[in-house]
Amino acid sequence: MINVKIFADGSCHNNGKGTASMGIGIVIYVNSKKYAEAAKFVGYGTNNDAEWLALIEALELAKQFVYGIEEPCDIQFYSDSQLVVNQFLDIYKCEKHQHYYKQAKVKLRQLRKMDTFTANWIPRAENQEADVLSKKGNPKYNKIK
Repeated sequence: MINVKIFADGSCHNNGKGTASMGIGIVIYVNSKKYAEAAKFVGYGTNNDAEWLALIEALELAKQFVYGIEEPCDIQFYSDSQLVVNQFLDIYKCEKHQHYYKQAKVKLRQLRKMDTFTANWIPRAENQEADVLSKKGNPKYNKIK
């Protein structure tokens, strides 16, 4: 079985304001070796929006990865957003972000039946690589000196 670890984070500059720009960062490890990383601007919204979009993008990248190989994969997703992880796992009720929740569940169902997927909360200190990338993907952070 191939071990895939995906670390994801969302950032939001000026969270709570209408013009708050969002970025996401994703780092993928395959059998303990860095396989890929991504930094992406994802529009305007809140920090929670950015965290959900990071999960959705991580699921899409996992789907693209597994369809290129024949072995089953154990996919471990890691985020420092306790809210998003617990809503995705149905531990917390999800009302405000239902559209993201539904998109993420659709992406999860698109993985192969032989693959396993687990979502895990980790402290922010353990998600530094993805955090740095989320800010690189956010143009507002790039303008700050």
